[in-house]
Formats: sequence, structure tokens, C-alpha cells
Amino acid sequence: MGDMLANVLVNVASDYYNLEKKVQNLKRKVELLSCQESDMVARLREEELHPGKMRKSVVKYWLSEVASKQKEFESLEAEVNQNSRISRVTLAKRADEMIEEVTGLLDQGIFSEGVVLDFSETIEEKFVTVEWRGQAFKENLEKIRISLLGNEVSSIGIYGMGGVGKTTLAQCIYNELKNINSFCGNILWFTVSQDLNIPKLQNDIGKALNLDLSGEDDEHKRAAKLGWALERKKRFVLMLDDVWTPFLLQRIGISPSLHGFKMIVISRSLEVCRNMECQNYLRVEVLSDEEAWKLFMNKLSYGKQLPSESGRDSKRSGKEVCWFASCNYHHGWKLERSD
Repeated sequence: MGDMLANVLVNVASDYYNLEKKVQNLKRKVELLSCQESDMVARLREEELHPGKMRKSVVKYWLSEVASKQKEFESLEAEVNQNSRISRVTLAKRADEMIEEVTGLLDQGIFSEGVVLDFSETIEEKFVTVEWRGQAFKENLEKIRISLLGNEVSSIGIYGMGGVGKTTLAQCIYNELKNINSFCGNILWFTVSQDLNIPKLQNDIGKALNLDLSGEDDEHKRAAKLGWALERKKRFVLMLDDVWTPFLLQRIGISPSLHGFKMIVISRSLEVCRNMECQNYLRVEVLSDEEAWKLFMNKLSYGKQLPSESGRDSKRSGKEVCWFASCNYHHGWKLERSD
């Protein structure tokens, strides 16, 4: 009994006088854990740039535990610095426990079997587009698809008056490219709009790449980070909709000579497409009378019998409807999703 009591007193004395030494030992381990965490974050950032990759749940849990231990150590260190003689033994025991826990996290953070999983999305992100497509629409769709899959053309400008279906055509291209394995699903769509905002566009691209640019205000440094991330995509298509003002791609971090880079610019202006250095141009025209009439019958008849085009009066009525449908933009009435 006396020996047991003596051992207890020795341990208590050791905890009391060795508190600072234990905290310093713990601090070194926590700093090592923080370094390991930084390496893990960099490793995940690199791995997740590849399509079809996501971090393992066990890695997420490990990162949350590391953050928790870092905060716990800060709290312990603050209490030790208060130099309370009464709680020194208790603090020493907490330090011992944390040393064991941090050592465990250091061992667990190796992840020799990898930090990411392969996954396939069951629901693809695609645009909802019109079901009906005329002959001209199908021909334009095929022209763009062939150009993008070839090696001679890297940038295409789609232009035409507002409301003729430029965005609808581009959205159908987007949907088709999502199914082409050679691009690995790397199809990036961004709406630029009339008020060009380079920082916003950089942020939008960064989010699509899982790249956080919120802590960087300098446009050139943001562009450098985006360029670094895009280079690792190997092959990708950048689709810029509703472009009113041309700008240098280098401003957002893209080199036009980047290997595997393809671009589609959608604009009302041919001049904008030229200034964006597009190599091929495709003008989207208003619907022909025949296709406008078919579209009208397909979308607006609601199952009712409409006048045929036989006979003078009925032919005139049909032509009026065709003109009305094909020039829908001017009347603010849209049959297709307009741009």
C-alpha cells in the first residue's frame, strides 16, 4: 500500500514539474501534423483536378480531426500560459493524452492506399433544350461537332441577331460534348453578359475547377493559378455565352496555344468573335418560313387543327404565322430559348 502511494506521489510530482516539457513535445507533434495536413490538402487539390475523382470519406474525417486537435492544443497552451499552479497536474495529463492522439493522427495520415475514389455521376449536368430541331439547326450542330473533334480548329465563334437560337445551339453542343470521352467531361460553360467582369469570370472558372481564389486580389496572380489548374485538365472546352466585349484570354489565365484547349464564343457580333481570335465562324439565321411553320405547329397548336397552306386565304395565314414565328425576337415572343 505504501509503495502504491509513493508511486502516485512520484507521478504527480513528475506531472507538476514536467508540464512545460510535455507541452513543448506536444507542440512539435502538432506542428508536424500541420505540415502533414498542408501536404494532404495539396495532394487532394492535384488529385481532384482529374475528372471522376473524389476524396475518400476517411480523408475528410482525418482532416476534421486534425483541425479539432489544432484548436484543442491552442486552448491547452493558453491555459498553461496562465501559470495556474492548481491545474498543472491536470494540464499535464491532458498533454499526455493529446500526445498519444496526435501521434495516432500522424500515423493515420499516410493513406498508403490513396486519398481519392473513382466515381461516375449518374446524373449528368446538362441543359434542358428544345425537342424540335430543324434541318439548318442539325447541320450547324454537326459542323461545330466536327470542328471541335478535329485538330485544325481550336476556337469557333457563333453569332447572329438576338433570339435566333445561338444559345440553344450552343447548349445542345454542350450536352453532346458531355458524352464524348475524349474531353473527359471537361466542358466549362460561363455566361459573360454585357458588363464584362474579369474577376467574376475568374471566380466562376475557379469554382468549376475546385480552386479557391477568394484570398487573392491580384488579377495576374489569379490568372496564373487558373492557368496552372487548366493545364492539368489536358483537354477541355471553354464555352463563353453572351459575349458583348472582346477580351484577351490571358487576362483570365488561358493561353490560346494551350494544348487540348477548345473554345466556343457566342455573341451577337461577328466583330466580337474576330477580336476573340476565333478561327471559324458560324452565323445562325432566323428560321425559314417552312421551318418556322413546322415549329409553330409543333409547339403552339396544342393539338388543335390549324389552317392548311392550301388556298389563297389559308396560304396567306400560314405565311403570316411563319413570319411571326421566325421573327419572334422583334416581338419579344420566343419559340426557342433565346440568348
